[in-house]
Amino acid sequence: MAKQTWLTCDFVEELQQAARVGGPVGDFVSLLNQATLPAIPECGCAMWHEPKLVPLSASILKSLLGRAIEAAQARRMFHEEPGHGGE
Repeated sequence: MAKQTWLTCDFVEELQQAARVGGPVGDFVSLLNQATLPAIPECGCAMWHEPKLVPLSASILKSLLGRAIEAAQARRMFHEEPGHGGE
């Protein structure tokens, strides 16, 4: 697996395959500092299916895209609580 700084859907699939066979995915994830929009939910799904995947790097989570997704998740969680219109 080639080292890269952008998280893409294709790279998420490579990480998931490497995690299944016990590969050192943390070494590759720590180098990521950018992400494409489709890669973020793809990575979330992959982490749900493959618990050996490590969380996204702090630089991705702190990026404009990462903060926007975090805000959207917070709004969704707020609206899903009973009494907040998500019933």
